[in-house]
Amino acid sequence: WTAEIPIEIHSPVFEITNPTLIDENLDGNWDPGESADINVTLSNSGSAPFYLTPGAIISTDSDNVDIIIAEQTWSSIAPNQSYLGEFTVYASEQTPQGSIANFTITWGPYSEIDEGCPTDDCIESSSLDFNFSIGLPFNDDLLAPDNLIGSADDGSIAISWSAPVWCDPGYVPDCNGDCYYEGWIGDGLCDDDEENTSASYGYFNCEEFDFDDGDCLSSAIQLQTAEDRLRNNYESRDNREIVTGYNVFRDGSHVGFTELTSYQDSDIAPGVLYCYTVTATYLSGQSLLTDELCITSLGNSFIVGDLNDDQIINIVDVIMMINMVIGNIDLDFNVGDINSDGFIDILDIISIVNIILGPDLNRQYTISNAQIDINESSLEINADNLIAGIEISYSGSFDIEKQFIPKDLIIDFSDNKIIFVSMSRESNLNGLTINYIGAIEINDATVVDWTLNKVNADIVSRKFDLGDSFPNPFNPTTTVPYTLETDSFVDISVYDLNGKIVDNLINEYKDSGSYKVTWNASELSSGIYIIKISAGDFSDYQKVVLVK
Repeated sequence: WTAEIPIEIHSPVFEITNPTLIDENLDGNWDPGESADINVTLSNSGSAPFYLTPGAIISTDSDNVDIIIAEQTWSSIAPNQSYLGEFTVYASEQTPQGSIANFTITWGPYSEIDEGCPTDDCIESSSLDFNFSIGLPFNDDLLAPDNLIGSADDGSIAISWSAPVWCDPGYVPDCNGDCYYEGWIGDGLCDDDEENTSASYGYFNCEEFDFDDGDCLSSAIQLQTAEDRLRNNYESRDNREIVTGYNVFRDGSHVGFTELTSYQDSDIAPGVLYCYTVTATYLSGQSLLTDELCITSLGNSFIVGDLNDDQIINIVDVIMMINMVIGNIDLDFNVGDINSDGFIDILDIISIVNIILGPDLNRQYTISNAQIDINESSLEINADNLIAGIEISYSGSFDIEKQFIPKDLIIDFSDNKIIFVSMSRESNLNGLTINYIGAIEINDATVVDWTLNKVNADIVSRKFDLGDSFPNPFNPTTTVPYTLETDSFVDISVYDLNGKIVDNLINEYKDSGSYKVTWNASELSSGIYIIKISAGDFSDYQKVVLVK
């Protein structure tokens, strides 16, 4: 038999519409240094209610914007019901005028948009991407400043520019920035009223107009009065745009506003190249940027190795360099790449220590090989000569027992790196034992001597461990790796799922170290087997699958 069964599916449908921005001072323009409210309509356009705390979260990728109120929740929402989502944002004072701030609002089950959906059958959330401009919007119809020039002085850089000049169609600004009929240029008559004694003539005898295309050469006709020549009447532009000031940008970031046609930048470092651009601001917006002007400030820019710029290289710089290597602070290759190899690592740390300690005969001894032994609760470090520092990349979670660390040794670590630095050439790291609590897996380790020679250390695991058999599944042989931290009597046996011993692989006393044993199961049938190791107080097991 067959039957047709009608099924109606009801579900909430989350929707976001109508993003609007209300700036703090209600002038309709979101300015740098001002907060604003972003409002959106959050709706359920579906046919079912949602009772499990609907919520909305706003985010931004703008470095200049902080989210003050980032999320909202409600207890439930009925079908065809809407809420007003209200969020608060803040634009930093250093936000460049005309910047675009991008936002994303996500609306749906709050637990899922906050923590992610744990299954593949969650109710679908809704997202909306939108943006708002900060400060005056850029408008390519507005004239930009002209003739940007500048120079470096002691402790500052001074720049200046020409104000933009607006003229009616058919008119052009003369050498003094006043508007006159463009047909006068190149008409054979000289216009050289530099002192503006007659507003009807203008002054075109300058390089911008190539000396009026020859009109003011000796062969040109010289006119003394307005009656000597029929001229078009000049009319002022009544609706011209009014310049309200200028925004100054340095290296792409807004650094100041001025009503003058000049700016002095004193917030600079010595010996650094700075690039400036300027926009003109109007009541309706701001012009596009001028061409870039780049000027190098006077003086020496920095001392290599002086990371905190206090003109002294000392232990503070060592600590900062360590934090730079392990990723706690941003890399600065100008002062941090001491040996100019394009990397910031343990070599640069030891270079700073060498600068602090000064020359020493011990620096002539170099390392050719090094080894780090990983025991159950300690690391043992050895090399064939004096060790100055070590950089270790690792995975795991552990704590170092610092009460056993020598006083001249600095140890610091992040989630994936450990740094060991000796601050005394008398306190050699060779033979050092570091006790730890937890678990650590060393991926690689670089050992450096006082000559800045580096080697990759051999990593040897000496803790008790039963490694993964390979291959697995197998037929008919598989190799079982294992490690002994100390000399021990070892038993490795194979069991079936009933707990019966089907084979014994090792049953003898062995020295500490890493080993492998091969199991041949050609006499057994396909199935799952258990390999178990016992060595002193240590025991472990693993499953292997024989497939024939």
